[in-house]
Amino acid sequence: MAITATARELACLIYTLVTRGEEYVERGIEAYEQRRVDRTVSNLGRRAKQLGYQLVRMGEGPDGTIGAESMA
Repeated sequence: MAITATARELACLIYTLVTRGEEYVERGIEAYEQRRVDRTVSNLGRRAKQLGYQLVRMGEGPDGTIGAESMA
């Protein structure tokens, strides 16, 4: 399935570039990782709601890690 998803993403990218006449702009790994995290959080929130739960974001600890206060 990952190969099919990658092929589709590349096909959509190429189609958009050709039909709009735009140039490809590399957004970098940070943009990709942020998009992946956002998608994961969205999927988790949707799944939690389906199961009757509410997803709540934990605060950041003094060292910048998420949920540090519960790990101490």
